[in-house]
Amino acid sequence: MTKLNVKMRVLLCIICSINPINFLVSGFHGNTDPLFIFLILLAIYFAENKFIFFSGLLYGLSLCIKIVPIILAPMFIFYMGTKKEKVIFILSSLIIPVIVFSPYLISDFLAIKQNVFQYGSLTGIWGFQHILKAIFTNESINSETRKLAYEIFKWHISYGRLLLLGIILGMSKVFMSSKKLSLTKGIFFVFCLFLSITPGFGVQYLSWLSYYAVMVTPVLGTIYLLVGGIFLYRVYNYWGGGVSPYYANSDAVGQWVGFEQTLDILLWTIVIMMLTWFLLKNFTPRQKAPPVKAGMNGVGSGFARANPAIKDATAVKPWSFTIFKKVTNICLK
Repeated sequence: MTKLNVKMRVLLCIICSINPINFLVSGFHGNTDPLFIFLILLAIYFAENKFIFFSGLLYGLSLCIKIVPIILAPMFIFYMGTKKEKVIFILSSLIIPVIVFSPYLISDFLAIKQNVFQYGSLTGIWGFQHILKAIFTNESINSETRKLAYEIFKWHISYGRLLLLGIILGMSKVFMSSKKLSLTKGIFFVFCLFLSITPGFGVQYLSWLSYYAVMVTPVLGTIYLLVGGIFLYRVYNYWGGGVSPYYANSDAVGQWVGFEQTLDILLWTIVIMMLTWFLLKNFTPRQKAPPVKAGMNGVGSGFARANPAIKDATAVKPWSFTIFKKVTNICLK
């Protein structure tokens, strides 16, 4: 957001403040995901302003809300510029969780292990899993295709988490060690990647990406908030048999159906678009402009140095202008 003008920053802050996804997840669902996202935002702010100790404290505090921020640890650690900063961040991030969890780890380690570290989300309801399940449960599709879809579905459930963690670890090192990205963009990438290929899903996961989507891809991010808000409203309405202020029993009612399934595919597609645009924008190789002799057409002369627009006109555009990138760039104008 540092390159945006003041009016645009104010507009994006207003959009974030009326975020319908977080209103529904915290206000109706009663979930705490927006709280740990708030703490992560503070941790990013302190890290980018070199208050490493306080950044670590806030990151550790977020782990006390939910274990989810553990997937952000590689991005934070590799962001730290020196070994000293890395050590300070790691140690400070352990202070609060050790104090909070120690009594429970000592008294009932198995309960903590089962309910925190072995927590399992629902499969077959989002993204790749949703599409694969729709294929292998459709009897009108030939048996070979259905069998292949089912085998991929099972593999994704068994190894999807390892694949996801491996990509996060590797890309965190690439992104942060080279200082190619801000920490905010790094966190955006992690949550975007997670929602793109996760084998398990819960509707509250949508809140993880909400703020970062608006900050990094303002137009697509705003669309994500709107579609996500409509999707959650309809899903909670479906579970509650009407928007009940008291109770929506997802266990009894089960998987959402009908138009809600169309909306979740649309929402997942928007996440894929944001991730693809982000990777193309930040990691498309650029060819160097050919050398130009001084004085030729004014380029390289004192006049050109005084007029950067002339110099910029000689730059060679990225080679990989795919149709998808053109569409997303139009959306973001």
